[in-house]
Amino acid sequence: MDEHDQPARTTRRAGLVGIVALVVVVALGWAASRWTGGLPNLGSVGGLGVDEPGPRPKFTMPFACGERWRLSTYRGHDPDDMKVDMFRIGGTTRGSVVRATAPGRIRQLVNPGGVKIDHGGRWYTLSLHMDHISVEPGQEVVQGQEIGRVGSVGTQAAHLHYEQLFDQNGDGNARTWEMVHPVIEGVPYQLSPGGPFPVVRSTNACAGQAAR
Repeated sequence: MDEHDQPARTTRRAGLVGIVALVVVVALGWAASRWTGGLPNLGSVGGLGVDEPGPRPKFTMPFACGERWRLSTYRGHDPDDMKVDMFRIGGTTRGSVVRATAPGRIRQLVNPGGVKIDHGGRWYTLSLHMDHISVEPGQEVVQGQEIGRVGSVGTQAAHLHYEQLFDQNGDGNARTWEMVHPVIEGVPYQLSPGGPFPVVRSTNACAGQAAR
């Protein structure tokens, strides 16, 4: 090697090291900003902006305190032991107010007549068939807050379709294949098309008032 080439090679090597170091610093800074920019009160947010796994929220019924609703499913609901259809007992199903079953942030509005809520810790709920929606994507909601009204959008009989989902692969959303058996009012449900179809009384936002 010519002795005059050594300084040039050293300079090029130093320049390359500097560029790599700059890229690493920028990447670390971006990750740090994502880490500190988490959803308030919805659990910590990791370097890619995805919630860390957390315990299942204490999901209530998605209706007003004291209302009674029948939980049902049917063959072909797919999976029929996880998806729940809700019909009101002792009142009119159509037009009933649908309420957030736990605090969270509106993840997206979906068809037909649906609202998906991110509850933190990778937990989501999905409510469908509403003919009126009261919230917008990105909006934070508290437990018991109105998110819409029961309707029959995309179906024949008015009812609320309800799902609980867990983001298993950590991609920042939860889809049908990530659905889980619901736990509502502290009770786990694994419905069968042949019944029985339990009737559940809502305790949603019952604090400070007696259940009717």
